[in-house]
Amino acid sequence: MGRYLQVRVSVSTVDEDAVTRAWPTLAKLAWADGPPPEGRKGVLELTSALADRLELGMLPAGTAKAVEKTARRAEALRLELEEALAGRKPAEADQKTYALEDSLGEAEDLVRKL
Repeated sequence: MGRYLQVRVSVSTVDEDAVTRAWPTLAKLAWADGPPPEGRKGVLELTSALADRLELGMLPAGTAKAVEKTARRAEALRLELEEALAGRKPAEADQKTYALEDSLGEAEDLVRKL
């Protein structure tokens, strides 16, 4: 890094509408009380909101039981992704994005079966 320039590695959701199309049931669960306070409805925000609602007991009991494992795995991957970004490890971060999306897909499938 230079004296005045700082190098950062970041991740963001390109199309937030695609998130609700890919995981509509999870989006409804995560944002049942309205849009998130920060206004963003991306993959990371979805993951974080689901983890929060699960932790706070705000999901219906049957739903919570069905998605607990995959939702917790997705949240762990979100944190690992942020850690990889902070450590300027883009290849590792890239791998985490795929695993995170896969976990959300598994959770969506589980919830739809209820």
